[in-house]
Amino acid sequence: MSNPRKLLPVVKEYILFDGLYARAKQAIATYGGKVWTDTGEHDPGVTLMEGFCYSISDLAYRNTLPLTDLLTVPTADKTDGDGIFPANFGPQMALTSGPITAKDYRRALLDLTDSTGRYYLFRNVQLVQQLPGDYQYYYDTYSREWSFVLPQPADGSTPVAYYLRGNYALYLEPSRDSSKDDPEAQAALKDFLANNRNLGEAISQTIWVEPCAIYLSLTVELEEGALDVAGIMAEIYTATDDYISPKARRYVAGDLAAQGVTSEGIYHGPNLQHGWITELPPEVKYSQGDDVAVDLSHLPNVLLAIDGIKNVQSFSYWSSSPSKGCAHYPLLWWSNPIYYMLDEGHDHVVLITAGGEHVSATQAEIEARIAPTPVLSNLPVVMPYGRSRDVAQYHPVSDKIPPCYGLQQFPATQSQQQLYQFLLPFEQVMANACQQLAKLPQLLAFERSGSSVWGEQWPYAQGSTGDQIHAEYAAALKAQIQTHADDYDQELAILNHLLGYFGTQGAARMLDTTADEFLAVEQNYLGKITDLAYHRDNIRPDEVSALQKRIAARLGFGANLFGGYVDMSQLPFYLIEHRALLPVQPSNLYDAPIYPVKVTTSADQSMLTVVQAPSVSLSELLAGQLVDLTLVGGLGERDDESDYTLNALIVDQVDIEANSFSLSVEANPELNGNLARIVDAQTANKLYWKNCQIWLQDIDYPLVYAGDQGSAPTDARVLGIYGSFPYPAMLRQGDTLVINAIHDPDAVDVVDSSWQLAVTVKSLDGVAGSITVVKADGEGNDFPDASDATNYYWYIKNDFDRFSFVVSMVLNKAILPLQGDVYTTEKWIRQCVQAEIPAHVSVVIHWLSDVSDDASNPFSFQSFAQSYAMWQKADTAPSTATYQLLWQLALGLLPTRLIGIGAMVVANSDQRTDVIGADGSEWNVDVIVSDSLFFVPKTYVPS
Repeated sequence: MSNPRKLLPVVKEYILFDGLYARAKQAIATYGGKVWTDTGEHDPGVTLMEGFCYSISDLAYRNTLPLTDLLTVPTADKTDGDGIFPANFGPQMALTSGPITAKDYRRALLDLTDSTGRYYLFRNVQLVQQLPGDYQYYYDTYSREWSFVLPQPADGSTPVAYYLRGNYALYLEPSRDSSKDDPEAQAALKDFLANNRNLGEAISQTIWVEPCAIYLSLTVELEEGALDVAGIMAEIYTATDDYISPKARRYVAGDLAAQGVTSEGIYHGPNLQHGWITELPPEVKYSQGDDVAVDLSHLPNVLLAIDGIKNVQSFSYWSSSPSKGCAHYPLLWWSNPIYYMLDEGHDHVVLITAGGEHVSATQAEIEARIAPTPVLSNLPVVMPYGRSRDVAQYHPVSDKIPPCYGLQQFPATQSQQQLYQFLLPFEQVMANACQQLAKLPQLLAFERSGSSVWGEQWPYAQGSTGDQIHAEYAAALKAQIQTHADDYDQELAILNHLLGYFGTQGAARMLDTTADEFLAVEQNYLGKITDLAYHRDNIRPDEVSALQKRIAARLGFGANLFGGYVDMSQLPFYLIEHRALLPVQPSNLYDAPIYPVKVTTSADQSMLTVVQAPSVSLSELLAGQLVDLTLVGGLGERDDESDYTLNALIVDQVDIEANSFSLSVEANPELNGNLARIVDAQTANKLYWKNCQIWLQDIDYPLVYAGDQGSAPTDARVLGIYGSFPYPAMLRQGDTLVINAIHDPDAVDVVDSSWQLAVTVKSLDGVAGSITVVKADGEGNDFPDASDATNYYWYIKNDFDRFSFVVSMVLNKAILPLQGDVYTTEKWIRQCVQAEIPAHVSVVIHWLSDVSDDASNPFSFQSFAQSYAMWQKADTAPSTATYQLLWQLALGLLPTRLIGIGAMVVANSDQRTDVIGADGSEWNVDVIVSDSLFFVPKTYVPS
């Protein structure tokens, strides 16, 4: 079909009218020769047979049209910039991939230009993996707390040091047309880094490399007859500049194809817009050394290749002293190269003719001969439209019959109507076949909707004789035809076939999703498959990522992810990088206590502002950083005069000019009720702040045995999780838990207990929310009795890294099928998710109940969705929603939940009612957190 001239001779004998008619007559003779004896052309049946043979031949010829013509839609339906298939299905998207490797990032960054496309922003870039210590934190194994300052555990144990893996430093060498102060470069870089970040990784430091001037002195002898002095000087500058600071080699696709490069070789790496980079500039270790080392030993050979140069008599160079402690790069003749190239007061270029005469050119003449670096343009490759054909048009056979048969007369006789009814099935089949051919652009389209896959059209034109004869029942027939055109299973089969072109396939129907949603997900997946594949490893916390859409496509649910605006509180499931929940690492400038000179509150009591003396610089204090406020001598309301610290307060704003920072009361519930005390303490010079010492605390779980212990071995127990606590989904088989007693079970009047029992995790059931444990080897204590379980709690002993290369996936239990094995479904979901997640990234799956199961459960899927939406509203900056997510994902607690009168407030009667309800049947942990209320672990669960 792509070449009808070759196709037609092969099928010609089968589709020519004469051949079809001859075979039809032979069939009549074979099967009805004894009945149908008169096959002359005067016979009405033969005439009808001729008409249908002609229609079949016409339809067959239409099938031999060029495929580009058959796939070309009418002019009114065409989209500018597209061909037969959308531009994003061309090789520039289908064969490329978003930046993943360091080389990919270099190519993509070197492709950036200013907004008008006049110049490239960077001449060279380098991506360097950050060393340990870039983002370092510690875990105190005794107190089970996380801090940025090296702790001193009370039991003398050694704290565990962690650093956040996956961070990179980006070194940027601007082009001559750009600089680190170029707003175009700043904006383009910010946008690029926001849209191109690998899962689990981040550019944590951006370093603009400083220039170090290279001054070159040259004496060049020209060939006899060389007269183009300005041109030779321009070539000397260009060749020398490229030698000292090599640029990326860029080509358009057509030039590379002409050189014999395959499509896979051209469209390799990220989709570049301004020339395909075949050769990257040499890697430069900007971060090492203080001196600029330039090897110019081969420069004379480069210059001798310039037409008109006979000999390089002498050359030398010197470099300016680079800024100490700064990464730098060589820049030939500084920012005004031609000026220094000609300046006789400095090292410069001297041209000598064959007769010994010194010649030169003006700066303007030389600059006019320097060809600017062209910014190339990679146009999208599309399959061009062919000629639009009206292959759906059908002319009924009854319209071709000679008038003498009376088929065009109206009103119709009874015999005429009966003949039309007899012919209708044949006419309908032919009309549908023409329409089926016309549906080819829709059937082979990647952007799809609906499930209409079979051709359907009424054979007769409106108002024609045939249309009027069938008018009484035409509407019912047309509806029936339309019904047969829709075929859900066939649409899925076509989808699966088209997905196969991209090395994937449709999802399995494992979840209780509706047929319409399942089909919509698969169609959206196919329509965006090149974009989703391109960005498959990229993620943005503030929007639905391609990764999330690919997982939805594998699972076959979540059609709302593929629309325009997506409500973050209505996602079908959630993906959260653990590293995105970390606070800003503080500067060590604020590790020691700092006393403010003034503290003020806003008129509406919503903001607390802390003002510093000019001697204290706040230049390294960042919004989102955590600080502690300490009131020396306590609250002044009790005999206890120990210092009172408000922990982990989130900095909302930093005002460098006013040398102050502000704390939002809404974002820091601990400030509630303490604003006046803070102001009074500052007035008495008894208030100081410093970096937050402890920013996360591990969770203590009340001991609860699951209701069904029948399946557990005699030496094991099945632990349950109260609805007011998160399920520790990060646990793995073989991890250790420690069960502690709140009060010593064997002693009287002893507050602190040394009793404990170490147990090993044998199995986990995230759907049911239970953990099966056995006693660890060598343990002498027995499991506490169920009747006394409220006197015990347990915690996780393992000190694993829970933030580097870890992603949590939060799912609603309501998606699990009501019929079938939920654990088989869960295993399949894990396989689908892991297939899309890079192998080095761990996936933690959390199953949360639907709100309809338990409206009071703070760990319902809907509750998590609201926390996530609040986190997004804060632009994912550290906030109370961040700590709520840390708590809901069982990663840790806000460190204000400390037990003791000195750290928490005793609840009044109203607060008590808010927590446990009027009848004592509730347990609202959020109120305890927001009001910093004192509570005893034994009362975690209402009796």
